[in-house]
Amino acid sequence: MRSFNHIPLLIVLGTLTFSGCTSMLLVKSAWDTNKIVVNGNDKDWGDTMFYIPDAKLTVGIQNDSKYLYVILKTTDRQQTFQILGLGMTVWFDPSGGSHETFGIHFPLARREEGGFSRQSRGTNDGGMNGDMNNSFMAINPNQLEILGVNRNGPVKMTIAELKGIQLQLNHTGEGLIYELRVPLHSSPDHPYAINPKGSQIGVQFEGGKFQMPSFAGRDGGFRRGEGEGYPGGEGGEMPGGMEGGGEGYPGQGRGEYGDRRSQRPEPPKQINFWLKVNLASDSQQQTAQ
Repeated sequence: MRSFNHIPLLIVLGTLTFSGCTSMLLVKSAWDTNKIVVNGNDKDWGDTMFYIPDAKLTVGIQNDSKYLYVILKTTDRQQTFQILGLGMTVWFDPSGGSHETFGIHFPLARREEGGFSRQSRGTNDGGMNGDMNNSFMAINPNQLEILGVNRNGPVKMTIAELKGIQLQLNHTGEGLIYELRVPLHSSPDHPYAINPKGSQIGVQFEGGKFQMPSFAGRDGGFRRGEGEGYPGGEGGEMPGGMEGGGEGYPGQGRGEYGDRRSQRPEPPKQINFWLKVNLASDSQQQTAQ
């Protein structure tokens, strides 16, 4: 039986605060001894994953001499819709800080109405469950963007065009799994890589930001009632063909339908956090054994 010190866990070493408002968790990567296969399955990650309560996400990071392996898993329905509908970017800082130097944007955001198509949005739990697979199948999992490598902007490509980078997105009954392999060092065969400047790198998970959709009034403009809210106005037509009453829907005004502001669903919290990763080495692995 192995002692605790020999268990290859991704150990959370503490929370570090850098300049600005960025807070980073300091973690230790595990040396890849299981030969991770990027297939959207966490079975080969063993006990090297850890849970981040504030983010409500399970994360794992391993590396060998050539690659960094990343896995992210969520069982939260809102986070699943956020990733599938609004996209996600994994950023890397080769200096170990919190600078968005090199990024992989996958999946790409769906631009229609705040990121979710009409077909993928459910109006209740049953609708969300029923449309989850439709939402997953509707995105284009073959497209991605490489960020920070071209002054002219993102480099768009397909998964088949990648060299060295591997990624997989898999929605199962247990949740959504995002798995990624990135070269540590660039070469002719691996043009896109992290290129760490030392034994530490920064890794950021940044989901798309949700924006509440706007509705046009009869004159084509956006109208609000008293204070903040959706359009409606005096006699304005509300979504679904309903007639607005009084001061608007669902602002602070009191109309025929009452104050509906409290009934507006809260937008999902944006996935956005940094990890300061201590890369593992083969010599450390041999010492642990």
